[in-house]
Amino acid sequence: MKKILFTALVAFAILGCSSNDDMPCMTCGDSYYLSSSSSLRSSSSLRSSSSSSLRSSSSSLVQSSSSSRPSSSSSITYTLTCASVPTTGTVGKAITPPRVACNGTTVNYDYLDWTNAPDWSYPKAGTYSGVSVEAYYGNCYGETATCSGKLTVAQVAVSSSSSKPSSSSAQVVNVSCDMNYRTVPIGDQVWMAENLNCNVSGSKCYNNSEANCATYGRLYDWATAMNLPASCNSSTCASQINAKHRGICPSGWHIPSNAEWDKLYRFADGTSGTESPYTSSTAGRYLKTSDWGGNDEYGFSALPGGYVSVSSFDDVGGSGEWWSSSELSSFFAYYRLMTYNYEGAGYNNLVKSYLFSVRCLQD
Repeated sequence: MKKILFTALVAFAILGCSSNDDMPCMTCGDSYYLSSSSSLRSSSSLRSSSSSSLRSSSSSLVQSSSSSRPSSSSSITYTLTCASVPTTGTVGKAITPPRVACNGTTVNYDYLDWTNAPDWSYPKAGTYSGVSVEAYYGNCYGETATCSGKLTVAQVAVSSSSSKPSSSSAQVVNVSCDMNYRTVPIGDQVWMAENLNCNVSGSKCYNNSEANCATYGRLYDWATAMNLPASCNSSTCASQINAKHRGICPSGWHIPSNAEWDKLYRFADGTSGTESPYTSSTAGRYLKTSDWGGNDEYGFSALPGGYVSVSSFDDVGGSGEWWSSSELSSFFAYYRLMTYNYEGAGYNNLVKSYLFSVRCLQD
């Protein structure tokens, strides 16, 4: 009946079109469209809240936006729901988030904000409960939902092995000081994916806070990191340094040399060369964590653990320094450096008595 009435009205408008007609003419002006006709839009016989022949009959008619909710006149109520969170997860291994739906239709994870949840792609150890989610796009824009259940993310220890881990998953090695560490393959090297946190004599937590050790690992002077006599901080010990010098790393791992750090930098920035020590203008971008100005593309997860100078703690959150096994002279050794406001990765040398972070490399 609506379609018949519509056809009649259109025919009447065309046949009766003149400059004196009171009814808006749909053919007299090129810019005059059906959607702008006040007579047709106000006709109660043509309006329907659930379906409209006007809306589907012409592409020039007003259409609802897919990126926003329906108008307030719609009778549809949109509700966001969230399934239960997974019960367990492993540090550094991606976890599939619980399903989130808008009126039963799954919502793309890219359009969701999470609260009290881990980083699903790279979760850290901990227990997560009271997880909630908010949609910021689509019909459920602004709606929130609570996800039931509790998620526990833990580290899983495996035996240290001389074989390289699969690139499809992070592995964990158990070191002599009973700590578990994530490891990651980068090119043809396998690195620890977090700073060493082995509590040996002479090492320190930043500001003497165990919480900082849990986040950034411990800080070591060069002789301690290399497991050499303390006198090596003020005298050359080149004759005692091995090609793959273990230091305080676990069996099968060693303190990386300048050449090995250079190899990491060059793989990260995609360059080649022989200059050593090497400074990269972009490697830091790929090696630092996302909350420290990088994108952590390879899972190295460089963190700004700061350092200890002669008498003070400095620059936690601003810079990260890691010892190299390469000695420069009696009082100086090389280290590697990344900072918050620079996407590169560099090197320098400093007195061996400073305390820096340590990363171990698999033999």
